Amino acid sequence: MQNTTQSNKFIFILFNAGRRGELTNDCRLRIDAGRRLHGQLCYVGRDTKIMKKYFDGIHVEELNNCHDTIGNIREIKRFIEDKNNGKENSMEAIIVSNFYHLRRIELILNKFNLPAKLISAEEILKKRKRISLFEPLRLIYTMIRIKFSYAKLR
Repeated sequence: MQNTTQSNKFIFILFNAGRRGELTNDCRLRIDAGRRLHGQLCYVGRDTKIMKKYFDGIHVEELNNCHDTIGNIREIKRFIEDKNNGKENSMEAIIVSNFYHLRRIELILNKFNLPAKLISAEEILKKRKRISLFEPLRLIYTMIRIKFSYAKLR
């Protein structure tokens, strides 16, 4: 399904670190899901050029000045603020990631006071939701980082 560009709706697809210039299955799932939604695609993460290779010929915004989930959300917030030009939020932001990742993203969005809709790639593609055994540890780590470095997050 081809995305139609709408100036006020952006689909942010978060990068999932691959090995040796390859996308992980999770990242492919996120891209496939994001392409099914209508709006301007934005790839967010350290290696967005790898994500762009997965689907050539589609115009995609790239936000690649980040290397972790906190950085991803920071980049999305800056992007939205730049697009809104200081006006009331007129942009609809949808963040696509995997189900296991959503709780951590939600926590960070709340700290950044960033209104965005979260949706799992599995929900869009009607796939079984997978849980990660390490995600609770990542969530605790993120909470600690936010607590002790909140001033740096702005």
